[in-house]
Amino acid sequence: MSIGTWIMLIFYGVVLGGGSIALIAHSLRNKEI
Repeated sequence: MSIGTWIMLIFYGVVLGGGSIALIAHSLRNKEI
């Protein structure tokens, strides 16, 4: 699988789970961009 695919899977997992992990993932995406 490509990295993008894993990011999508993790992203949806975070959205469904919710919690502080969502904030961490959002911060990491902002740094990459």
